[in-house]
Amino acid sequence: MASMECDMAISKIEERDYDLLYGHEEYEPPSSALLAQTTFLSVSFQLDPDLFVDFAGIQEHLDHVRVLTDLVRAAHTTIDQHDARVQHELTRLWSDNPDIRKRGLRGGTARKQRRVTGKYVRITTVMDRDFAERRLEVERIDYLGRNRAAGLRALRKMFEEAFCFLRDQQRQCEDILRCGDILMYGVTTPTVLSHLGMVDEVLSAENFAHIDDIKDMLDSFNEEYDETL
Repeated sequence: MASMECDMAISKIEERDYDLLYGHEEYEPPSSALLAQTTFLSVSFQLDPDLFVDFAGIQEHLDHVRVLTDLVRAAHTTIDQHDARVQHELTRLWSDNPDIRKRGLRGGTARKQRRVTGKYVRITTVMDRDFAERRLEVERIDYLGRNRAAGLRALRKMFEEAFCFLRDQQRQCEDILRCGDILMYGVTTPTVLSHLGMVDEVLSAENFAHIDDIKDMLDSFNEEYDETL
């Protein structure tokens, strides 16, 4: 009798152990395929730059900046051509009138000489009427030419500043796009994150306003100056 009760107890214990093992097997870890799928989705979500960087806007801005850069470069070349033509005309003016040039009447040199030494021949003291009229005309052409050359120099400086601004915008856009490509490979460095953090600065309202000013400046320039020189 005692032996039978012992056998029944052992049987129950074995059953209970089996149930524990069976229950443990029911909660086995996820399969490797499921883990791989879950990991892939997580990495893809974390490293997809399009989720937090407006790369389409950066690319569009970069294309616009490149076009404006080429236009500003062309305008700068046109200014150099006009300035060269003005300087050539002034040089030829004084070459054709060497007698007037010897009197020190070439622009600021004549005025400075008059202030310092007083050795300035007034037109009213010249006896020859033809010479006086020619001298007046030469001085007028020289004055207009020098003023135009000064205006071209100021205009050149404005376009050089615009060119530097556009080149800086272009460099920043290219850095952002390059860092976006690097981030797609899962590489994150302080430099990469720093460039990506400049998106809002590059696409700021202030920069857009500056670009609009450059476009207006180009429109005004094209209306006044001939680009076919």
